[in-house]
Amino acid sequence: MRKLWLSIAVITLFLTACDKKEILPGKREAISGIAVNDNLRSAAPIKAGNITINSPSKIDSYTDIAGNKQHNSIHYKIDSLNKVLWKTSIGRSPINSNILVFGENVYAVDSQGTLVCISEQSGKKLWEKRIAKQPDGAVFSGGMAINNGVIYIATNIGTIVAIDSKTQKELWIKSVKYPLHGAPLYVSGKIIASSIENQTFAIDANNGSIVWTKTFNKEQTIMEKTGTPAVFGNDIICACSSGDIISLNIQNGADNWSDVLVPSNTSDSGVTISHIAMSPLVFGDNVLVAASESKMVLIDAISGIRIWEQNIGTLNSPVINNGWIFILTNDNIVACLSCKDGSIKWKADIRDICSSLNKKYENREWTGPLIINGEILVFSNAGDVLDIDVSTGKLKGQKKYEIFKGVNTAKVPVIVDGQMFVVTSRGDLCKIG
Repeated sequence: MRKLWLSIAVITLFLTACDKKEILPGKREAISGIAVNDNLRSAAPIKAGNITINSPSKIDSYTDIAGNKQHNSIHYKIDSLNKVLWKTSIGRSPINSNILVFGENVYAVDSQGTLVCISEQSGKKLWEKRIAKQPDGAVFSGGMAINNGVIYIATNIGTIVAIDSKTQKELWIKSVKYPLHGAPLYVSGKIIASSIENQTFAIDANNGSIVWTKTFNKEQTIMEKTGTPAVFGNDIICACSSGDIISLNIQNGADNWSDVLVPSNTSDSGVTISHIAMSPLVFGDNVLVAASESKMVLIDAISGIRIWEQNIGTLNSPVINNGWIFILTNDNIVACLSCKDGSIKWKADIRDICSSLNKKYENREWTGPLIINGEILVFSNAGDVLDIDVSTGKLKGQKKYEIFKGVNTAKVPVIVDGQMFVVTSRGDLCKIG
């Protein structure tokens, strides 16, 4: 079970406008694992129905979380994964930001807050620019979005920075005074960014001025990870550390509806964890949201009415395809659920899979899933890749993924034009094809 860092009460804020560090009350505590409801482990899979998924396809750029503004990863087509084409050090690990692939380049932010541009073809560093200098001992967290060649970076020191990717010129910088630990969203000429203190900011993408701000319920116990709002028509769906889910009008921030996914209750670990770390996932007229500890719900995105709920917790973004939800839970179970009612079609326990393969399970962190060439893949930070049958949940052949030995995957790989980009736990960026 992965180690999660929680911030108790209000956390340290870094105000870059005056280069002054303000220490606010509260402390940071490490909690090994989180309480996991064992509903999925004990539930019996359903028997009826066949699983079919859409045909695989390719995308030629990756400019948002999951490659789109709805955060639902596609079924990827990959021609081959035969070798590591190149490996480039981004900087000191860990790399907490997402990466972008656009215009024949790959963009990443290293642990010290330096934006790095790398040639997609050769892996050569083309340029770098410091955008969020980190105080001693701090590690950058935040994220990026790109539109029309402009990179928008949300930072853990409470700023949003716009950089021209062609000239490396800083177009504007805006301080919002609250740490931003997730990737921003570009939509309708605005940059939408959420702070770990549950404020959502809409920033004019042209000049950095604040268009509107919304403040939601605060939570005493929060994780150092926030999701990115998802687009639904003319609205955005936001998820908060307080367990709140809110639909807002993109233009003025007006509320459409809200729900509380997990009320503040004490978990088995003795700490209240209502935090929603995954980005909301929109498909059709529905939105899927899961809390970090033990609740997943499907909501009608128009009315805000819950369609169903399951006692399943995850930090990973599920993948929805052709009416089926594929998920990796916090208890390292890969499962397929029905979009219609949340019932479980199949489940596969990674602990059992590792045992059957004589693979080490302890001290591994797993990420995923991805759907690639009709199969479910999950990855570990020790270079393991598990290949699971999309229809049955059974383990498939592993030999074709031997190339991943030594590629310690730290986050879900990015796939562009049939090739895979992997950020390793050592702070390297690898291209595999």
